[in-house]
Amino acid sequence: MSIKSAWAGLCAKLRPKKTASLEESAVEKSKSIRHIPGLLKNLHFKKTINDSNDGESEYDRRYWGPVKHITKEALLKLAWSVIGSNTFDESDLHVQEEVFEGSFHRVWIIEGPDDLKVAIKVAAIGHEDRWMAEDAINLRSEALTMNYINRNTKCPVPRVISFDTTLKNAIGCPYIMMEYVEGIPVHDAWFIEQEGGLPLEEVRLNILTSLASAMAELRKLQFDKIGMLHFDNDADPVVGPLYAFCQPDDIDERPKDDGIARKPVTLPVFASTKDYYQAEIDDRECDPRDWRLTAAKKISSLALACAPFTPEASLGEAPVRETFVLMHPDFNYQNIMITPDGKTITGIFDWDGVQTVPRCVGYAAVPIWLRRDWQLCYVWPGNEPYTHAPEDLQKYRKFYAEAMREAAGDESDWKLTENSVMYCALHEGLYGHGEPGNFAEKILDEVIPRQDHERFFRRLATGHWLAGELALQERLPYVLGY
Repeated sequence: MSIKSAWAGLCAKLRPKKTASLEESAVEKSKSIRHIPGLLKNLHFKKTINDSNDGESEYDRRYWGPVKHITKEALLKLAWSVIGSNTFDESDLHVQEEVFEGSFHRVWIIEGPDDLKVAIKVAAIGHEDRWMAEDAINLRSEALTMNYINRNTKCPVPRVISFDTTLKNAIGCPYIMMEYVEGIPVHDAWFIEQEGGLPLEEVRLNILTSLASAMAELRKLQFDKIGMLHFDNDADPVVGPLYAFCQPDDIDERPKDDGIARKPVTLPVFASTKDYYQAEIDDRECDPRDWRLTAAKKISSLALACAPFTPEASLGEAPVRETFVLMHPDFNYQNIMITPDGKTITGIFDWDGVQTVPRCVGYAAVPIWLRRDWQLCYVWPGNEPYTHAPEDLQKYRKFYAEAMREAAGDESDWKLTENSVMYCALHEGLYGHGEPGNFAEKILDEVIPRQDHERFFRRLATGHWLAGELALQERLPYVLGY
């Protein structure tokens, strides 16, 4: 399926310029980025641009800092410095009254003549009290990875016009400026039948077909390691360490800092899927009395001995050389823009935290809203119509797998797609917002149905239940296989 470019005409109107250099205190690889010659329309909450300090909590003041109070004048000054043109005046630019706000970012829309629209995204951490050198590295990688995808694939990722990793610019905050993307978020089309539009089920299948076609484009990008893309020359990346954050060790002693204070963590590169996940399993400290986590770690380790975590060609033989692919860090319906009929993906955005990953959780994985039955706190019947029954989720996963096969070809990773819900559950339990016990319980229900979780976990945690381990070793490959 061909993907239309919603911003093709706008590109010619944008004139790249250079931005300020990075603060000397920043890490060497986080150099400020030169402007690169489309975005983000929907985040969950909308507010007016005329924010004031009235009613703002102390937590919000510390969390957002001055980000919530960037002025129209500052935004227009920044926009003009980037997209200023001889064909119109600075006074022709204006800022939309609506501000789009999520949990971690704010986005302002700047409009100009001839349907010119750009968006400026600023992170909640983008102020002096919270911004770190590692954040600068991550922002640079995000922006240049988006550009790299644009340059080498047809995946509809908004192109970055400009960004700055420093606070030394017109708005006083690090930012990414992108082309505006027309369309509606998948969330609005998936759950709500549009008045006068196609039947809801037809729209859903259109969405899955066009989304598979868009994501299949990422198969063209392969890498030799797991990690984050680092761009020494703004063009050709190498895979290097990933910079993440966790809560400080003493957070319990200062509860007011919960959700604000962060401690940087450097994750090294990995050359194998099994090593990548096993390293995190081994790093989980476990009280011997914690039978649930002890059993979950054991089940997870046994799963890693199976395909696709250990490539089939290397089972019992010398290890094979793996390749890895990109993963969208929040592949969910609020980050995907479409035409109302679902036939065209107009933009996939919010690439904050993008990295290379094992193929089983990469571009071919099903989107997050089709993984609900493998996530924490899933209940059915539940919050209809926003919660699908397990059989419906399985139906859509199967359809998406076939759409991925058609888009990417028989030799692609499409064969991993349908079961990627299980692989992503393990990934989320170790590196995401899940936890290992959830994956262990879910996979146990598939491997040995109708057993008692607590009884099984307690016996497995003793380390002396050979029959239980052998049963898992025998059955896990059939459940996880493809």
